[in-house]
Amino acid sequence: MLHLFKNVKMPSPPEEMQTTHLTSFDITIDSEIISGSFEPRFEMVALGSANGYLYIINKDQQVFRSPKSVNYPLLKLISLPNASSFFSICSKTMFKRHPSKCEKPNPYNLTMLNDIRPSKIENKCTQWIIKPDRILSRTVELNFDIVDVAISPVHPEFAMMLTAEGSLYGFSIESLNFTNLYINIFEGKPVKSICWASGYKFLVA
Repeated sequence: MLHLFKNVKMPSPPEEMQTTHLTSFDITIDSEIISGSFEPRFEMVALGSANGYLYIINKDQQVFRSPKSVNYPLLKLISLPNASSFFSICSKTMFKRHPSKCEKPNPYNLTMLNDIRPSKIENKCTQWIIKPDRILSRTVELNFDIVDVAISPVHPEFAMMLTAEGSLYGFSIESLNFTNLYINIFEGKPVKSICWASGYKFLVA
């Protein structure tokens, strides 16, 4: 199995992505970085801030910031393979349980996750689309308090969301809407996380 993975070659980026760069500018990070993700095909690192900005670091180590904040802390970031795209999410339960919710030094006077009042937290998610010359975002509100989310790298258009009640819902990244998939076997149980296993298989713990 390891041998098979070792010899898999990722598809090459199109010529447009190789020859066109985002416009660089001076960036001042004024908020705590609370999440991160790596997209292997385009070699991009995404960083999510407590005040709702997305930062992109490309393979040339240039840093770019989204033109606007989505007005919620990017508590979790997931790359959508081969799509130069990322997915971020925020929920009331994820906010309470986030590891950055702890007291720590703040020598640069950044906006910290602890500075955000719980009453301001809403259940939302965003698809971030990285274009050669700009960063686009699509944000929707979620009907449920999400505990965790997992996305299959084989089928990055599909996500599974685990709610605070233990329900599992399918979610379409393309339409940013819940699908008809609903699983209730974990309801009432102290489940806290979900991860991708293979294909359309997911593990719940």
